[in-house]
Amino acid sequence: MRILLALAILAACAVPPVQADMGIQVGAALEYFTPLQTEMWGGAMASNSWGRDIAGIEYSTGTARNQFYTYNRYDRMIVPALRQALHWDNGFAVELSESWLWLSWAPNKDVDILYDRVMVPIRLAAKYRFFPTGNFHPTVAAGGGMHYVSTVISGTDLYDQRRNPNYESEGQPEGETDETIPAPRQYFRDQRRFAQSVWAPGWHVAAGFEAELSYPISVFLEFRYWSVPMDTIDAVRVREGNAQDWHWEERDVSGDAGGLTGLVGIAYLFLP
Repeated sequence: MRILLALAILAACAVPPVQADMGIQVGAALEYFTPLQTEMWGGAMASNSWGRDIAGIEYSTGTARNQFYTYNRYDRMIVPALRQALHWDNGFAVELSESWLWLSWAPNKDVDILYDRVMVPIRLAAKYRFFPTGNFHPTVAAGGGMHYVSTVISGTDLYDQRRNPNYESEGQPEGETDETIPAPRQYFRDQRRFAQSVWAPGWHVAAGFEAELSYPISVFLEFRYWSVPMDTIDAVRVREGNAQDWHWEERDVSGDAGGLTGLVGIAYLFLP
């Protein structure tokens, strides 16, 4: 229902009076993103008791045990963004925007498992700029879009990486038929990998301002609330048999992968 409302607003605003002059604006920005539900970004995997579950080994715990490979975290991110817009001089605009969210982290650096997430929102919005003849323009916008979401979780099946005790005695693959090729040797335990790629619809509303530095260059600041209801995955630990027999299993997670975003950027207006 909310997506339909946003698209209805877009349709109403996308056709300004024919006498209005039009320009094309392109811009680049940085986004600061805070998710609505951190578990949609692997946050539920941040428990730091995992290392202690390995029998005979004492690991310390605490948030520092999470290992992140970029600045981005499951509860905050800074990402690049682009936008392209058709601007009319009466204040109306239709805007297309894209951003690239990437998160790569190990929930516990003593446990060999890696969580990788890429999200690419592609959004279309109707926008109105107040005081279109001035140099300072408060803005409001609403719209919808599609979001490409790729999630990959991988790691060793039994995560303390105990060496295969039969590695040296296992034969090397030889011959050219299935009957003569033994099972491949593995130095460490089996790997697990879970992956999912989806396109999810969403909607957003935004407010901000644009200020002209030196026509046709302007800077802009915008705050956006966006919602992407979807199903995703993370991983849980399962123990079978003795205390050493741990492995990973995929788990389904449902919720909202959207959040709150603040953007700051620069734009250039091309006139016909």
